Amino acid sequence: MNIAYLDCFSGVSGDMLLGALVDTGVPEAYLREVLIGLPLHGATLTIDQQTVQGFAATRVQVACPLSHDHRHLAEINKILENGGLKPSIRDKALAVFTRLAAAEAAVHGTTVD
Repeated sequence: MNIAYLDCFSGVSGDMLLGALVDTGVPEAYLREVLIGLPLHGATLTIDQQTVQGFAATRVQVACPLSHDHRHLAEINKILENGGLKPSIRDKALAVFTRLAAAEAAVHGTTVD
């Protein structure tokens, strides 16, 4: 089993995190396979090499033509439940998004829904 520890003291964006995972060996084909399995019709994955403030970096962008400014937790849960993911992966993803929703709700003074 491989374990990665991320020290995101000031946060991390999705494209940066996915790029770091590709740089550590996650195959691009695997990311594409997972994306195709999710019910996000027309979603695409773009992976390219960039230089950011003098450092080489891999950027992974996910674009969805029917994107929203934001999605509520119930919609994210539905996408994950219907995405054909392995149960262990799906459950971990649901747990991550639930914790993120709780943190966002606390910061913005609202509910997780």
